[in-house]
Amino acid sequence: MADHAPSVAMEAVLKPSCSLPEDMLKIRGYDFNQGVDYPALLKSYTTTGFQGSSLGLAIQEINRMIEKRLEPVEASEGECPHKTGCTIFLGYTSNLISSGVRESIRYLAQHKMVDVIVTTAGGIEEDLIKCLAHTYLGEFSLPGKELRLKGINRIGNLLVPNDNYCKFEDWLMPILDQMLLEQNTEGTRWTPSKMIHRLGKEINNTDSVYYWAYKNNIPVFSPAITDGSLGDMIYFHSFKNPGLILDIVEDIRRMNSQAVFAKRTGMIILGGGLVKHHIANANLMRNGADYSVYVNTGQEFDGSDSGARPDEAVSWGKIRTDAKPVKVYADATLVFPLIVAETFAQHATS
Repeated sequence: MADHAPSVAMEAVLKPSCSLPEDMLKIRGYDFNQGVDYPALLKSYTTTGFQGSSLGLAIQEINRMIEKRLEPVEASEGECPHKTGCTIFLGYTSNLISSGVRESIRYLAQHKMVDVIVTTAGGIEEDLIKCLAHTYLGEFSLPGKELRLKGINRIGNLLVPNDNYCKFEDWLMPILDQMLLEQNTEGTRWTPSKMIHRLGKEINNTDSVYYWAYKNNIPVFSPAITDGSLGDMIYFHSFKNPGLILDIVEDIRRMNSQAVFAKRTGMIILGGGLVKHHIANANLMRNGADYSVYVNTGQEFDGSDSGARPDEAVSWGKIRTDAKPVKVYADATLVFPLIVAETFAQHATS
């Protein structure tokens, strides 16, 4: 009896398998015996497994958006006519503009590769501030108390001197004065998106995301534009020269119309919070986006929208039921430049 394994154990361990479909992808990573071939390496992510496969699928989904976007269509008769086959919404949180992902985003705006941008107040001001002064690489472990005494602000492992915001105030205040003058003398009705458009014009710097958004007439929405240094400056300005009004009602109509009157829509959302929900909710107005890619590190167990998987958005009608959305659980600074390299940049050179 000791010479034979128990039959119950044999049956449990060696339970017969059912056949898997022949067309299923087989797991195989990149073979460096081929040398270093970066396009082949990135292509191999699809069959690598885990988040490598999610990255590969995200690249495929964005390429589908781009291919549909390149299909010419007649302008619709709605409030927001589009002349592309797929309107691409790009959303990102402010930390990504603080980081070097800013240059990837600027590339997309410069070459008019996206149609609508949504970001936070920090996502606006950090871009403009970088045109005036530098952000530096520090360490996550630097003590907050010591940095505060030195007038240095920490964003993760990035360092921003307080002087940067003083330069921003000196640049911004005369623009706010002029906006108020135009409101009072010309009847200009300012909205956050109109303000961002104006700031992009005034910065007049080709390093800026919003300079290129201004040049290419890409609308940029920031419904919480007062939640950051811009809000601080607007607050101070309201005492010095009161009366400036920003209308969020006009902007929500304009934002939602970007989705309602589009032939198809695609969402690329880096991070969570306001930018994720604002884009998804606009797409609810058309019964959901056709293509969706999320890149964030959020988890769904706390019920937050930030960490929710795309399937939750399907339940709300924010992503179409026949869509094939992808979520990549990753820091966008790691993966978004790779995504751009294999999607938008490839189409630019083809």
